[in-house]
Amino acid sequence: MRKSILLAVSLFAAVIAFGQTQHKYNYIAASFQPQYTFRFSNSKSVKRTDSLSTSEKNRLGYSVFLQYQKELGKNTTLQIGLQYTNTGFVKVVGNLLPKTVIHPDLEPLDQTILTIPSPTAELNYVFDYLDIPALLNRRVYFNQKKSKHWEFFVSYGASLNFLLQDRVAVRLKGFTIDNDRSFNLKNTYLRPNFANISGMLGFRGNYNYSNKLGFITQPMLTVPLFNTTSGDLKYRLLSVGVNVGFFYNLDVKGEEEVIE
Repeated sequence: MRKSILLAVSLFAAVIAFGQTQHKYNYIAASFQPQYTFRFSNSKSVKRTDSLSTSEKNRLGYSVFLQYQKELGKNTTLQIGLQYTNTGFVKVVGNLLPKTVIHPDLEPLDQTILTIPSPTAELNYVFDYLDIPALLNRRVYFNQKKSKHWEFFVSYGASLNFLLQDRVAVRLKGFTIDNDRSFNLKNTYLRPNFANISGMLGFRGNYNYSNKLGFITQPMLTVPLFNTTSGDLKYRLLSVGVNVGFFYNLDVKGEEEVIE
């Protein structure tokens, strides 16, 4: 119930803000965001300080973002769009022995593992999401004189996150399974939640190359408001990244010449 109320209030506020303001310009944009993911445990049986064991490590992920931005006022813009996100973490299993089960979808290892020095399995837990972010960008000034090229904003808002799939990319070192050293499994068995809401906070810099074309740099912190997974193992996947891309002004204002 709490999730439904929060979702309804967020969507209602966005619609009201979008509908009651008159924009001066609007543009579309495309961007790519490399990001680093941190996994934290919310399980009562697991100490927070020990939530990421020595057999696991954080990993790089990425997001691809298509966005529409509308000016709400002199110093505020609304940024909405669609985003594909690839995130997760890596588990490394070493010192393998016969009968070891490295994943529920795989058979226990056999006796041949004893003849192989230092066998290691790396399990890359991957979660693919379709996100619908909505951000407010508030303009900030670092000096009294307005730059002809640069505009700077503080960005904050939220994102609806819908799980597309969860999977495991397995990479083996020192041995094979069915003659394969790398393969994908279609289930993490971590019971990821289908939907979530994430808070987003960052900083945005727009470089205006011309009256129509510009470039984006936007460092961003994304924090799930609810657990990413449920059941006995409750995780949250936080991420930090830098969103880079370009934007194109949809309003015709002057010639498309480079700003001097």
